[in-house]
Amino acid sequence: MSDVFAIEVKEEVELAPAPRVAHVINLGLDWETQTINLNDEIGPDSGEYVWGLLDYWSEYPVNIHLSTPGGDVDSMYQIHDAIRRHGNVTITAYGLVASAGVLILACGHRRLVTESTAWMSHESWGGGGDVGYRAAKDRRAFDEFQHKWWCELMSRYTPHDAKWWDKSTQRHAEYWLLGGQAIVEAGYADEVVR
Repeated sequence: MSDVFAIEVKEEVELAPAPRVAHVINLGLDWETQTINLNDEIGPDSGEYVWGLLDYWSEYPVNIHLSTPGGDVDSMYQIHDAIRRHGNVTITAYGLVASAGVLILACGHRRLVTESTAWMSHESWGGGGDVGYRAAKDRRAFDEFQHKWWCELMSRYTPHDAKWWDKSTQRHAEYWLLGGQAIVEAGYADEVVR
């Protein structure tokens, strides 16, 4: 004879929202070393989460381990602003650093890459979707602003000016650098680590 378990069934089920950490599954943390592992797509909540962590660790040096195909543009700018505001963030890039990850790597106070890091920047594009003429025109203006601002920020952290970044990303759909040494030689990171 098998054991019988009584299961109580209720008509109403209360649902509670998942904890904030569950929504940002691409972030791993090491509280003892103040290390953030940003190793997946940058989601819409990533920027707010990184901002909060850097604010919490404002008196400590922080490490960010970065490997990302890119992601949410708003979060990219939030993470950029949080890093620059903090003042002591070392970023170690490994694997693929692409799209939104390029600015995040570039703005670090100390920028490290592994030997096998691949780096990719591309022409920016918006997600206007199916909108009316006026909304599409406004969206294009916003996309152009974001692209110009991205070029300006990249010029602050790399050897190239904003005009170079604009031409480079307009001319090539994707701009690749393969290997940490190529990334350092181009001026987008400070040192190759093994």
